[in-house]
Amino acid sequence: MLEGLGLEVRPQAGVHHAQDVPVELGRDPGSVVVGGVQPCLVLDEVEPDEEGVAGSELAGDRAQEGRDLGRVEVADRPRQEERETCAAGTEGGQVLQEVTSTGSGRIAYSVTPDTAMAGWQHTVVVTPEGNGLRQLIDSHGEKIAYEFAAAYPAYVFPLDAGKSWSLRVKAAVADDPRGRSVRVDGKVIGAERIRVPAGEFDTIKVRRWVYPGDVAFMLDETQITETDWYAPVLGRAVRTERRSSYVDYNLCGQFPACVAHGDWDIYELVEMRVARR
Repeated sequence: MLEGLGLEVRPQAGVHHAQDVPVELGRDPGSVVVGGVQPCLVLDEVEPDEEGVAGSELAGDRAQEGRDLGRVEVADRPRQEERETCAAGTEGGQVLQEVTSTGSGRIAYSVTPDTAMAGWQHTVVVTPEGNGLRQLIDSHGEKIAYEFAAAYPAYVFPLDAGKSWSLRVKAAVADDPRGRSVRVDGKVIGAERIRVPAGEFDTIKVRRWVYPGDVAFMLDETQITETDWYAPVLGRAVRTERRSSYVDYNLCGQFPACVAHGDWDIYELVEMRVARR
């Protein structure tokens, strides 16, 4: 039971989008105030079994792209102490997400961090299903605002265990007149009950492998791994992990792998409050 909201969480084998889940909160999406993330700003390795959808196909495609460009795909392994730094509990602060407007299939959030390490103030726009129309995407070690022509396919409902998808969406990015084509390979891992600061939830674990179309001079496309623990009773993720890496040919004289890493971010729901009208 989630205190204060009167929610009883029950596992669901196949989860449809949030509007199909019966939740009696006495509110609409415009009244939700969401708090809290604790990003872990260090490096970590991508586990060997964490390949994207149609991983062997994709690897072949990307290897061919590398040959065409005179580039190579390089596997990397980070140092052990980098992983242990995060395990020690590095915290980046909290972020307040407050709904500012709703309508026409769009929900806009004002995102306000309480520390510089937790990021900067910006606006996120999502569909009622939680798929992004405007959001920050990791690109060569920076978080860049992407405006999507069609919703970013974070979730493709119903979320049945074992389901997978591979979709491309176009996005506009400031200072890039060409625009970008973003590939999202997603997979529903299955049901998992987890505890976060806001409480204990039955969730559906969803993993995505994202390629944000950001190839640039001496920089290969960023490769992002995102994992969400989506709570059907709330219609949102209560925990998100995100990490990224890319080949930077400027580093090849310094590091044999030529690989640069972005942040490893861990976001957990701290609380949800019902706004008073």
